[in-house]
Amino acid sequence: MRFLALYFLMEILVVYCEICTVDEDCKQENDRDKTPSENIWTPEHKSEEINVPLSEGFIDEEGLSKGGIDEENVSKGGINEEGVSKRGIDEEGLSTEDIDEEGVSEGGIDEEDEDMELEMKYIDLAEQYGFQSLIVDGKVKDKDALINALTDADYDELVSSNYPDTKSKKESPLYNLHLTLVYDKELSGVHKENLEEQEKALKLFEADQLLPGDLGTGVLLKEMNSDEKLKRDLMFIDHAFDEYISEIISLNRTLPDRRDPWCYRNEEYLNSLDKLKPTAIIICFCNEAWSTLIRSIFSVLNRSPEHLIDEIILVDDASTLEHLGTKLDEFIKDIPKIKIVRLSERQGLMRSRLAGVRASTADVLTFLDSHIEATEGWLEPLLLQVDKDPKTVASPVIEAIDEKTFQYKFVHHDLTGVFNWKMEFDWAHISEKINGSRTHPWSPYSTPVMAGGLFTINKNWFQRIGLYDEGMEIWGGENLELSFRQWMCGGRIEIVPCSRVGHVYRTYSPYPWRSDINVLVWNPIRVAEVWMDQYKYLYFDRLGNWDLPLNLRLGNFGDVSARKALR
Repeated sequence: MRFLALYFLMEILVVYCEICTVDEDCKQENDRDKTPSENIWTPEHKSEEINVPLSEGFIDEEGLSKGGIDEENVSKGGINEEGVSKRGIDEEGLSTEDIDEEGVSEGGIDEEDEDMELEMKYIDLAEQYGFQSLIVDGKVKDKDALINALTDADYDELVSSNYPDTKSKKESPLYNLHLTLVYDKELSGVHKENLEEQEKALKLFEADQLLPGDLGTGVLLKEMNSDEKLKRDLMFIDHAFDEYISEIISLNRTLPDRRDPWCYRNEEYLNSLDKLKPTAIIICFCNEAWSTLIRSIFSVLNRSPEHLIDEIILVDDASTLEHLGTKLDEFIKDIPKIKIVRLSERQGLMRSRLAGVRASTADVLTFLDSHIEATEGWLEPLLLQVDKDPKTVASPVIEAIDEKTFQYKFVHHDLTGVFNWKMEFDWAHISEKINGSRTHPWSPYSTPVMAGGLFTINKNWFQRIGLYDEGMEIWGGENLELSFRQWMCGGRIEIVPCSRVGHVYRTYSPYPWRSDINVLVWNPIRVAEVWMDQYKYLYFDRLGNWDLPLNLRLGNFGDVSARKALR
């Protein structure tokens, strides 16, 4: 039966891998008529938040920008601790508009003319960068590939010229601050309602009634002082996202409620809230920025029912940055239910998470990255799916926090995880078969593989199927290995649309990896050798060096005998 399960899974994924294309929506955070959580934890560290008049440009007495304070990770399409991302412009083209007090767009520019002008800009850039093959029928078909190739200057020019920000700017000796929104025009339902909330936030910001980045709006800095611009650029290099802007945004910023009303009104949800088991939330980090780490913690505390959090376990994977030492210890000492596990040597994602598992006492485990923002009601739907079936791994919809502006962007399509024969994870639109089996457009649905960065799992089940492969290094491939085990051992993987968590996608990994091995090959080879039977050769063939014996082509990938015995 195990071999039949593997065969069935692989056949499904062959079809997925052949027909799926990448969509920008693959990068997967007010109140309406719902009952808000009564268990809101309010931080006492108000000095960390921006509390000077907006017109002063967020400058303290020493002339330094204020906000969060000082800082692993490459992923594709929607997850994980090492972080690679696409730039965040949809293939259909995105727009931002200035909104007047009645919520009507100003400027009088015809949308069709705007779209044509934007398309011509893409065409010019495609020709400039040698992407003529992307131009089909007068349009650039794969805008994502083009956008990822742009220099920072061309990308900024594309965004600022085609997607105007607020007209009323905040000026200072260091920079002029604007808010911005970049979004897909084809929004409906709660996604459109959330966008309208963000558009209103632009006007409230102009009236000094909201802080920068509130309700998930993006922040742009223009006309920066040259010294400050150099400081900002160096901070970006350190973390592969704009830490300078992250520090300007409140550590406790507001976000739209991303749920459809069905999520908190259906009987199954309402009848389960008092019966769900609490979870340990495990967050691993290595040299994370202060602002993104603390914002992750605050969003979890403030948007989760207190009785459903057993504890939050921070696992420090041998960080070297000063603010993650004594300062972090002091900051969290008075916050309930938080503890830190510190590792003396760099272990990577898998072994760090296992350290968190060993330190936990709860029956349910929830794993998060250290640069996320949870939205209202994110936790309960995950716990509900695991409570209904302890063999289920439940993952939220992972939405994008732009690495340059920190805008919270919406995923408004239902997507499933897939992979290609290079063992690379990707996203694809949900199949008609899977979609047809759902009871509601916002109900959970199964996925062949998961992104792996954010999920909830029953602890006993996780232990029974082998936890993580401790022979893997740093990051990558562990999500496919766990996905294969889930399906082959009788479990299932579900994506839960009522649970939405934003994640900062990085354009590169800012931290050194092991130099004695190729981690991006080491880990997938271990997965293929243990779990993929004859299908492993479809991956091995893509490693090249076909004139060499197989053992030389694969090289050293460690001892997998224990994992084979587990299987």
